[in-house]
Amino acid sequence: TAYEYRLMPYQTKQFRVLYEVYCNNEEFATIQAVPVSKIIPAQTVIVKFKNRLLYGNDIIQVAQLFLKQSNLQYIGLTRLDLALDFNSFRNGLYPATFIQRFLNSEILKVGQGKYTLIGSQKFGHVYDYLRYGSKTSEVNTYLYNKTKELNQVVDKPYIRKKWILQNLNLSQDVWRLEVSIKSSGMSIVRLDTGELEKIDFFRLNDSQYISSIFFSYINQYFRFVWDDGQKNKTRMKPVRLFSSYVAEYKPLYL
Repeated sequence: TAYEYRLMPYQTKQFRVLYEVYCNNEEFATIQAVPVSKIIPAQTVIVKFKNRLLYGNDIIQVAQLFLKQSNLQYIGLTRLDLALDFNSFRNGLYPATFIQRFLNSEILKVGQGKYTLIGSQKFGHVYDYLRYGSKTSEVNTYLYNKTKELNQVVDKPYIRKKWILQNLNLSQDVWRLEVSIKSSGMSIVRLDTGELEKIDFFRLNDSQYISSIFFSYINQYFRFVWDDGQKNKTRMKPVRLFSSYVAEYKPLYL
């Protein structure tokens, strides 16, 4: 595979040198190099792959080949975003209705309670974005109307193609539940053995592993209960948003 590296005439806050990488005349990745801070080892670089590549089933193999041919050694992940696209939650609960019930305090958030809400009003309120966490949080969770984003911001045909393959109903809005994890939040504990691990980059081509990691974080950071008037949330009935899933880990912030 032939890659073309184009040096950009500007820099980022953290790195002095920025390359755009092309493959077959298509944008492939960006590389940040030469750290500004002396705290960061001088040979450190950050590679960010283009969004469309992340929807392929061979992203890990593509990344490994690129690192090898670019003479780069994998050290760790700086950020990992995992997402689930769907039309509705369990039992047909529409995401906009879920947000409204949360705002009405019928549904209560367990844990990380700081949120950001985006919506609009014409004759009534329409909510299409809910985020828990802040810019400084090691983990953020997002629930938002992905169809609306594609229609109003930037359309991405490869996402719509993925939806068709996954048999989503495109006559309805598709919503996305996303978890964004910084490097400081990637420590996990196996529930069966108690063994401490880090999210394994080389296993991210395994759909079962990705699903387990995703729902392990959702269990921790996107957990709700029905407000039945009790004083203790731990005694309230949990809100089951998905019919079935496997969560083999518990995130542990170190």
